[in-house]
Amino acid sequence: MHENNQNIFYRLWVYQRERFPLVRFGIVTIVFGLSAICLSTLLRHAQQQPGLGVMLISVFCVFSLLFQLRISDEFKDNEVDTLYRPERPVPRGLISLKELAYVFSILWILQFGFVIIFCSQSFPYLAIVWIYLFLMWKEFFVSKWLTERPSIYLTSHMIIVPLIALLASSFDWAIQDFTPSKDLVWFYALSYCSWAVMEIGRKIYSPEQERTGVETYTALWGIKKATLSWMIAVLSVFLLAIILSFKLGFPTITAACLLPILFLALMIGIRFMKNKTPKLSKTIGLYSGLYIIITLIVISFLPTVLAK
Repeated sequence: MHENNQNIFYRLWVYQRERFPLVRFGIVTIVFGLSAICLSTLLRHAQQQPGLGVMLISVFCVFSLLFQLRISDEFKDNEVDTLYRPERPVPRGLISLKELAYVFSILWILQFGFVIIFCSQSFPYLAIVWIYLFLMWKEFFVSKWLTERPSIYLTSHMIIVPLIALLASSFDWAIQDFTPSKDLVWFYALSYCSWAVMEIGRKIYSPEQERTGVETYTALWGIKKATLSWMIAVLSVFLLAIILSFKLGFPTITAACLLPILFLALMIGIRFMKNKTPKLSKTIGLYSGLYIIITLIVISFLPTVLAK
């Protein structure tokens, strides 16, 4: 039986495998959702973490919101994908935009239900993310203007990540009626730069990988500027992690853990600017996610263990 004629669950499985790999994004969202709570707890010097149920809701909200971002991209990019990337799931008929809209709605209902029932104090922050997601979907009602300015497009769309980080951290301080630590702003900044690492990293291509109609940062900015931008984002994540580590009281061990992966990231970037191979391009994309996962673990889970 052709894949397009399979049941919806099979087709969704194929879709996620190609467009939103569960393993890769699952690990990132679990670490991100939990690290927001851990850091919030540590920064306000609390003795007890929120319960497991609240942590699971945090992870679910982060994961489902990022999946909704992917779905919204399918709607925005459908015309271009149909013309230049017909092998993608929606243009080739694996799954329809209508079916993805149903999935989007189901996730929206689940988010609303879980938060209202178990963490109602966090609902205003969920609503803020929804509003910004809607604006992104509509490309802030200035689609043509944004498309002609890729740097502004990138920076404006990444703002949703610290908003998701605000929501995730609120599952600690908001539901317990505490004032959030002002030092959480460093985590929100780190989340912004982390998304820049992943977003730029996945769109750094070697010359032979570039395709007509497919926008990449190497095509828009050139290989050198795109790779240097990625390296600057990598360095920014490191510096923000060090600032957070001083706030938490563990700067030495944090630097010792993060300096090796920073050095490796910079070496990968330098090698790509010299060799420009598809293999190194793929390495940058994969290492971007790994770099962020390790950084979040070091700045949140490690201090949580050491604090005990």
